[in-house]
Amino acid sequence: MALTSAGFISRVVDAADGVRGAHRPQAFGRAVWGFAELLGTVPDYPASDFSDEDVARLGMLAEEVIDQIEERARDDGGSPKAAQDLVSAVYSIRSRLEQIELWKRHFARIQ
Repeated sequence: MALTSAGFISRVVDAADGVRGAHRPQAFGRAVWGFAELLGTVPDYPASDFSDEDVARLGMLAEEVIDQIEERARDDGGSPKAAQDLVSAVYSIRSRLEQIELWKRHFARIQ
């Protein structure tokens, strides 16, 4: 059975919750990159499966995760490598959001 947009968004919500709940640096990094990877799969689905509201919800969740990353980067006295990885994650998430927006606009025009 195919995953519905509601089911997919539920998975993204769970992934965002995983970022919020991760306290150890390694767990936080895994949760962040897992969230980014999940966002990267959105264009694998038919664009018609996602409403504009669904795409907006994905964007809001991504911004919440980015806020968590930025807060962790500010407050964490970790290594420069860890901070660099967090900055890379922000760029990755933003890039994937851009891809989602382009995907949705492209397929909205041809439907």
